[in-house]
Amino acid sequence: MTPDLGRAAVSTHPHDETIIVRALLLGERLDTRSIESGNLLSKTPPVSTSIAEAGIAVLFRYGVVILFGASRDAADRFLASVQPFVTDPFPLPEQEETRLTIRAGSDQFVDSAGNVILPDRMIERLQLVADVLAKNLMLSHYETRIASIFDRIEPLATTLRNQGARVRAVRSCFSTLVTSW
Repeated sequence: MTPDLGRAAVSTHPHDETIIVRALLLGERLDTRSIESGNLLSKTPPVSTSIAEAGIAVLFRYGVVILFGASRDAADRFLASVQPFVTDPFPLPEQEETRLTIRAGSDQFVDSAGNVILPDRMIERLQLVADVLAKNLMLSHYETRIASIFDRIEPLATTLRNQGARVRAVRSCFSTLVTSW
C-alpha cells in the first residue's frame, strides 16, 4: 500500500519526491488501542493512519508520533485529536525533523545531506523509518533526563568525597536519586 504523503518538495533529481518527516514525543504513553480512525493503514503495531489532506501518522505506545508529509495545520489538527489518549503529556513535546526522499532504483539509504532514501512509499518501509526515528527520539529524551540527574548528583558526590560518608549526606543523596527519576 502506498499512502498519499502530500506535496513533494523540490529535489535535485527530477523524479525524486522529498517528504518532511516530523517525530514528536507527546508524553509518557499513548493509548494506541483506543484511537479509532476510519483511515487506519495498519492496526498492528506500530499503528499507522492517514491524515486528512494527505500525509500519514505512525503512532507508538511509548508516546511518540511520526508524521510523514503532513502540513503544519493538518498535523496540528491530528495531534489535537490524539491528545486525549496521551498519558502524562509534556508541556512542550520534544521533536525532531528530517527529510525522506523517494527515489526509485536507488541503492543508497542515506544521502550526503542526511536525507533518508527509500525506493517507494510502501507502508512497511515507512513504518520501519518511523520505528528508527521514534527510538532515536526516545534515546535523546532519556539522555537528556539522565544528564539532568547527573547534574543534580554531582554536587552530592563532591560533598561525600570531601566530607566523608556521613549519614545525613548519604540520606540526602538517596533522597535526590529517588526524586530525580
